[in-house]
Amino acid sequence: MHALASNVMILVEHHMSMDMDDHQMMRKALEAQNKKLTLLSSQLRGISSSAQQAAEASLQSCMSKVFEAMESFAAACANVYKDLHLRAEEERARLFDDQENGRAPVADIAGAEGKRA
Repeated sequence: MHALASNVMILVEHHMSMDMDDHQMMRKALEAQNKKLTLLSSQLRGISSSAQQAAEASLQSCMSKVFEAMESFAAACANVYKDLHLRAEEERARLFDDQENGRAPVADIAGAEGKRA
């Protein structure tokens, strides 16, 4: 049981670090977009109406890409969570079946061998 818990924690930490890397990439992308938006905003003050409309379209396009990236990131996180949850449920069912069939869990067998030695 301890080995299972250890493996689950390793998987969670791995996925969390992947999520953190994705989060950092998303943050950098958002910061870059924010810089562009700030620059566009300052430029919009002194340009004509038609140029302003073009800049607004560019801004809208940039924001659309940001939201698409956020949606993709959220979907990836949800998929990782579902996969981890499914693995935990499968392991829980396997352990339950082992107990029902009278088989000792792997962690208990290893612990019993350690006591004999």
